Amino acid sequence: MSLALIIISGEYSEYGLFSFITTTVITGVYKNKYFFFKLSYTLLSMFTKTQYLKKINLTLNLLTLQIASDNKLSLTDDNHWAEDFFVGFFNIMYDSNLINLNIKERNYPGIDLGDEKKRICIQVTSTSDSSKIKETLQKSDKYKHQNKFDKLKVFIIGHTQPKYRAEFETKFDNFDPDSDIFNTQDLIEKIRTLETAKLEKLSDFIKREVSHDHVLSLSPIELTDEDLVLLIDEIFKSVSEKHNDDGTGKVTFRLGERGDDFINRKNELNGVDCGLFNDEIIKSLPYDKKIEEFLGNPINSEYLKKYLSSAQEIQSRYSDNKEKFPDMKSLFSYVYTELMSYENRNIDNTKLLILLHNMYFNCDIGNNP
Repeated sequence: MSLALIIISGEYSEYGLFSFITTTVITGVYKNKYFFFKLSYTLLSMFTKTQYLKKINLTLNLLTLQIASDNKLSLTDDNHWAEDFFVGFFNIMYDSNLINLNIKERNYPGIDLGDEKKRICIQVTSTSDSSKIKETLQKSDKYKHQNKFDKLKVFIIGHTQPKYRAEFETKFDNFDPDSDIFNTQDLIEKIRTLETAKLEKLSDFIKREVSHDHVLSLSPIELTDEDLVLLIDEIFKSVSEKHNDDGTGKVTFRLGERGDDFINRKNELNGVDCGLFNDEIIKSLPYDKKIEEFLGNPINSEYLKKYLSSAQEIQSRYSDNKEKFPDMKSLFSYVYTELMSYENRNIDNTKLLILLHNMYFNCDIGNNP
């Protein structure tokens, strides 16, 4: 009975799969107990995998953003830390035994990580231009790395990389720029194909290795319950005063199951470019757990209804006024302006954007594929 309750209680999940699955389970439970427990286990495993993916995805994106920010300030400490992080990360992911070659020899030429047994080496860099790739290949050829390694890969800590028009010459005969040069987004897409057991290992690795001094340092703002009460109240008053809430506390435009490229397709649908997503929205995501816990607390049921009602009204205005709101950035600006220009308001603009960004990422606002 307790297991059945766990499944049924999931009907508010963002994936919207439970209406079908719950009916199937309830129908099957009396006919076949094995079917019930097998389906229950599969369902719970699916959402466990999702939680691991979210944690890994968030950490990699934040690490990428932090390194990009530090590079602009000519701070390179995190670049060296990233080598140590990814040597462990890749070893779990690829079942390899890579070592940080820069520990073995300071400023090891051309490459950073190597596994002589599997004969694979990797250059870790935050520079994506073709001159950096050429430099890596030239140094590798000069120091005859092909004698120790059969495969050379270049990992770019970043979300974008150019379409390389230059031809790369190297003594690594099987070097293929299309598959052997990969960035953070490529890595995340590969991770989505891994089994849950390996995702759990990666998640545990992140928990051990990523300290508050690194990824979490991107989240110095404290978002309190009092902040959320104020923000939700003001958004509700500003955009929902004429909206008739049906009192159900449910969002009617919930999405179906997310595919591997879901967020990319959602961004494309809503005109969210890489700059807005990587430089602004992702930075707000470390607060999603805080927002989720606040809205999930029964004590805050009144604010959950206000939140959902406001999200419906914002989404309605967005969908019905495409000329006024051609993209998500224009919608963010509209809500921001509505609240910040409203008299007698005491709102922290950064915290307001954090809440709006999480509304978008959690699919409470914005068109979904």
